[in-house]
Amino acid sequence: IDCGGPLCAPCPLLDIIMVVDNSGDMALEIQNVENNINRLADSLIASIIDWRIILISQFSSICFPPPINPACGATPVNTSNFFHYSTAIGSHDGLCEIIDGYANPDEFNLAPNGWQDWLRTGAPKAFLMITTDGVSCTAGLTSFNDSNTAAGGNQVADDFMAELENLSSINFGTPENPNYTFISVVGVSSTLSPQDPIVTSVCSTAVDPGTGYQALSINTDANRYSICSSDYASLFDDIAIELISAFSGN
Repeated sequence: IDCGGPLCAPCPLLDIIMVVDNSGDMALEIQNVENNINRLADSLIASIIDWRIILISQFSSICFPPPINPACGATPVNTSNFFHYSTAIGSHDGLCEIIDGYANPDEFNLAPNGWQDWLRTGAPKAFLMITTDGVSCTAGLTSFNDSNTAAGGNQVADDFMAELENLSSINFGTPENPNYTFISVVGVSSTLSPQDPIVTSVCSTAVDPGTGYQALSINTDANRYSICSSDYASLFDDIAIELISAFSGN
């Protein structure tokens, strides 16, 4: 869809930071993501959104197919819409890798100053976290541990949102007025809205409920989806609907 012409308003911007756990217990989930990611891409292409996806995950473990990614060769291939920041994402350290990678190079040095190189000034941000686990890691002087509890999850969310403000209030706003949403695909059993409370039960193929990620979704008015879904095509369709509804300006 052509935006920005003399009779058109500029297309609304959206930078999606997608973080995929590439630990050993994620093999099936990674395959499901690779097989269905173009459901999200196709919906974004058909929308009026000027989008880009920044994938944070190890290239040796995950590579998106065309057309979102032109090739899976020896190194990542970036485009105007897709950027791969390659680094290992363990079971519990996704939030810390977001923080540590912001201003540090990826393993192929495609982003010498960190994944911040690929963010666009003025673009709202949407994090998309995909993991079977919870949060337990340290970035700098800050330790995160959701302890698989609602209270632990809320503390993780508060601390992470403060860390994002410290990284860049221009890119991420403040904890009181964040410039992003945080969609989580974690160990919940069904789709949960921001109005639903944190749940501590775990769906069948997950390890932890991801209460820290759940709290971030609630705090940023985003949905939580089940990593145990048997239908990733519908899952990415639903995520696309959420993103387009929130960021298309309609």
